[in-house]
Amino acid sequence: MSERYTKLFSLEKDLFCPGSPLIISAGALLMDNYSKNLLAQLKFKSIEDKVISSVKISISMLDSAGRELGAPAEYQYLDLNIGRDGEFGQKHAFVLQSPNVRSYRVAVTEILYDDYSHWVWDGSPWQPLNPIEKLTDALGDEELASQYRVRYGLDCEFEPQEQQGLWFCTCGAVNHVDERSCHSCHRVYSALRDVNVDSLSRECAERLKYEDEQHKEKEEVTIEKRKNRRSNYLVLVPIIIILALVIAFVPREVKKARAYSAAETLLEEGKYDEAESAFEALGNYRGSASQAKKSVPYEKAVDIMEYAEKGDSAGLKIIGVSLSSLTEDDNISLILYEAAAERFASMGDYKDSVKNAELCNAAIDSINTAKLQSIYDENAELLKQQHYLAARDGFAALGDFSDSAAMVKESIYQKAVALYNFMEKHDIRGVSAKLSTDTETPSKFSLSKDDALRRPDGFVTDLKTACGHDKADISLDETTPDEFLPYQDALTALFKSLGDYKDSDKYISKIADLCDYTKDFFILVNDGNVQGAYDWLNAYEDEFENRERWLELLQLYMPFCDTWEFSTGDPTLVYTAASATKEVKSFTSSVVVGLDTVTLRLHIAEEEEYDIEFTAPAGEVGFSKSDHPPYTYYAAISVLKRLALMKYDSSGAMISSCDFSRAG
Repeated sequence: MSERYTKLFSLEKDLFCPGSPLIISAGALLMDNYSKNLLAQLKFKSIEDKVISSVKISISMLDSAGRELGAPAEYQYLDLNIGRDGEFGQKHAFVLQSPNVRSYRVAVTEILYDDYSHWVWDGSPWQPLNPIEKLTDALGDEELASQYRVRYGLDCEFEPQEQQGLWFCTCGAVNHVDERSCHSCHRVYSALRDVNVDSLSRECAERLKYEDEQHKEKEEVTIEKRKNRRSNYLVLVPIIIILALVIAFVPREVKKARAYSAAETLLEEGKYDEAESAFEALGNYRGSASQAKKSVPYEKAVDIMEYAEKGDSAGLKIIGVSLSSLTEDDNISLILYEAAAERFASMGDYKDSVKNAELCNAAIDSINTAKLQSIYDENAELLKQQHYLAARDGFAALGDFSDSAAMVKESIYQKAVALYNFMEKHDIRGVSAKLSTDTETPSKFSLSKDDALRRPDGFVTDLKTACGHDKADISLDETTPDEFLPYQDALTALFKSLGDYKDSDKYISKIADLCDYTKDFFILVNDGNVQGAYDWLNAYEDEFENRERWLELLQLYMPFCDTWEFSTGDPTLVYTAASATKEVKSFTSSVVVGLDTVTLRLHIAEEEEYDIEFTAPAGEVGFSKSDHPPYTYYAAISVLKRLALMKYDSSGAMISSCDFSRAG
């Protein structure tokens, strides 16, 4: 192509329009040196789960000064079958009609899928995506990047990042922001995004310290081997001389020596199975049996441990595991450390097998802890995003790791609190519920159609929001299903299931208080606000015990509630009832109504404030006060519609009286 075609222009890489199912990966303007035609060649990448059948594009041709040459031209890619991550266009070029084109702009205007649905461009600009950084550049340290791979997988290459409605996974795959996990490697974005660098640095430091110790120990072993070899060499020199003299007489020994040397070479080359077989074939010759049973397995275990330190998949071959048999959740270092630890443990106290086994087990614990912490962090993010039950199940699977057991309850607690907050905002009378704590089973809510129509805007939306991302069904039923409970009872049961966790018992009390819909009535009654209580009860539509009796009594005692001014009689009589001898010019009266007893309260607010109370059986209009023997005081509405007060002695004779007329 370099001979036939000349590149005149290149598009910026990775052009994207928010909401587009495609990324324009690359583009070029080529001149065909034979035909002199100008060609536009483009490359696209699909980021959509649907299969793309055809794509229409628009190319705006520009001259050398960047001016448009006529109207944009439309071109199509037909008969496609492009799935997610599929690329196309790079093997096809469009001939541009104007010979003056020196650059161009491009836009994808329409996409048709194999299910006949389509996407249409809204005119937003196509702009280049920011290049994603390599892990080493993002973390600023190659060892930190290596530790990141130990924790999350060897295929981690890039820093996860989000832009223009997309997020780019550490494996390089492109995902949409509404996708919780990567469609390619299935890692959870929130866990990748919120990596604790301090924790990663600590793990990295521990690993480097461990590797340094291993390197020093290996160097010491190597130096010792060299010393032994030099010593052996000094010892073997005279032996070799002697053997040279008798070689003609001992051909069998020569063969064994050569076989022994070949076995040693196999061991040094890491061909452990062949070395073991070679030593075993030599029987007891020069400790070959011990070499086969101890030295070969030991060196094999050391080799496996070294591969584990690096997370090198080449070590899998030594333990007979193929890379293709692993799943995305398998950790190569963990598999190799476990294999090495098992081998060292089987060797007893041979050389430093005990210490190496401990080092392997420590590394295994570190990897497993990091893995559990990663899973914990994922579940914490799920809970933060209101996936209550999924988070609960995830924490439960972690067993006794960290505070997972408490987080199991915390997940249900947060769901219960969210449902309580909904209850504070909305009147839940008439709403029934069957709350689920099973991830696959939705919580169900029921109310009548007429009731639903009376609900304010946002009722259903707020209810679903309270359930978070847990499944929830809302149905309109004229009769409540048998297995359903009133909303408040279902929520109370959910809090009770948490036992003494946090303030669950307080929420149970708050639910009961919130559902006492008649408390406002009794507040009015106890305040003596007869008219207010009467109006409230008339407006209350739900069932109310003894409604008619209450209405009758409230109406009966309304005339007693007013402001009164002195009219005739003894003006000191009111104070006399309170053991005082002052004249009273006016007072206000209220009645505290009960189903059994009624109290008439006179409130005097002149120089000082006094409350004087008279009582009567419910339904009677004559009130008495007899706490100042031998006298008894009575209050009643007279035939003149005045509030009359009378004082009687023990014989029943009236001593004095007065009456008050309504003020104004």
